[in-house]
Amino acid sequence: MSLIYDPKERKIYHEFKNLTKKIIDENHPSEPVISPNNNFAVYISPFEWEEIGSIYLLDLENISKEKIYEPKNNNLNPKYLTWINNEKLAVVLGYAYGTIAAGGNVFSLDISTRELTQLTHFPNEIQINSISMENNTLNLSGIKYTDSEFINNEVYYSKINLNT
Repeated sequence: MSLIYDPKERKIYHEFKNLTKKIIDENHPSEPVISPNNNFAVYISPFEWEEIGSIYLLDLENISKEKIYEPKNNNLNPKYLTWINNEKLAVVLGYAYGTIAAGGNVFSLDISTRELTQLTHFPNEIQINSISMENNTLNLSGIKYTDSEFINNEVYYSKINLNT
């Protein structure tokens, strides 16, 4: 199984052994993130400015996909995701519209139960827009607005220890 992301065309393909391709998603998806055990991939689609995206789980063995998160009335749009382990994702969810909400807060999403748990409760001044996983610690980065008009900002870093 060969999963191909074409950043220019903004499409995800499955390439077969005979080099033919099948489109998996062509609605401007994000680049897929492969699970630690290489059984699954997740991505956001569509992944565009001020568009509401959903999170999709792609079974890499069966080449089947399913929507595992779709924003509801709260308009919390997925902005970034990474794997915590083979069962859970860390997802940045934030407001879909406007220039102030460049990121959001961090949630965990169980891929089996679809349970969403908020991990951070930052004020609007702090917008997380990137996460990495290292030794049971989520490393968060984003911005912190330094003025009341939400114009000036500085780089912001934080960590979440998942052992506790």
